[in-house]
Amino acid sequence: MSAAFWIEEDGDTVLVYHNRAYGGGQVELMRISHVDGAVTFATPLALAAGDVGTDELAALAVTTAKLAADAVTGAKLADDAVDSEHLAAGAIDAEHFAAGAVDTAALDADAVDGDKLADDAVDSEHIAAGAIDAEHFAAGAVDTTALGADAVDGDKLADDAVDSEHLAAGGIDAEHFAAGAVDATALADGAVTAAKLDATVCGGANIVVGSLVGDVINVAIQLEDGTGADMAVESAIHAYLSDSADGSDVAGTAPSGGVAVNTDGLAIPLVADKAFLLVSEADGDIDLDVEDSGADTWYLVLVLPNGKLVISDAIAIS
Repeated sequence: MSAAFWIEEDGDTVLVYHNRAYGGGQVELMRISHVDGAVTFATPLALAAGDVGTDELAALAVTTAKLAADAVTGAKLADDAVDSEHLAAGAIDAEHFAAGAVDTAALDADAVDGDKLADDAVDSEHIAAGAIDAEHFAAGAVDTTALGADAVDGDKLADDAVDSEHLAAGGIDAEHFAAGAVDATALADGAVTAAKLDATVCGGANIVVGSLVGDVINVAIQLEDGTGADMAVESAIHAYLSDSADGSDVAGTAPSGGVAVNTDGLAIPLVADKAFLLVSEADGDIDLDVEDSGADTWYLVLVLPNGKLVISDAIAIS
């Protein structure tokens, strides 16, 4: 049954009635006089619960003041009705966000600072290539496990950074030594054994000065390797005659009869009868005859490949 109004005439008076839609019965609302137009209201209309429906409300009739506290629930809000202007500052807290609701577009620039990141939240996939530079590393942060294989090349090592404790046993082999790098101070006592010496390099010599026979004295030379053994290959060595027992000069006067090979070796003159390049036999032997018709004394000086001198006893002809 719908609510309705109707009018009745009663002499000089117009009666206005209302038929109550919810509860039944009729109610007189007012009387209007035909004589003077006076309007007399009857007892105010009492509305039963639910009497006012959507149709009874004028557009925009329900203002803020008419709404009870908490009257507007979720069910009363239209989809997408709540915009930013309707939200109070700080009204949205953690419990109002659906899982995953805040995406990249919702975040302000630089909004995520250190306090907003959970422990262990930043993984390798979140870090841009080349984003980590020196200032981001804590002291000592890069340990062995963080370094890639072969990551530390020569450019990354500071000068004098590699000490003995950093070198693996046997890590230095022949290719790592610069020419002449191993000097006497680097060699331990007894380190150079016979096996380490090149048997083809002359390391010493033994000189035997013979007796005077006529005007000739034979000088026999046995070249030796670094271990003191007789050389087993032909070897060349420089030699000269000196007037001094320490080999500190070259003879002022050469033997009058000259210096020549007897049976073993070869003597190539560099300064006539004073300085020679001597070449041994395959067993390291050289023998020379020194001949002079007068009276004089000389010393034969051999210059070894290592620069040392081997000096003979006096070659005295009288």
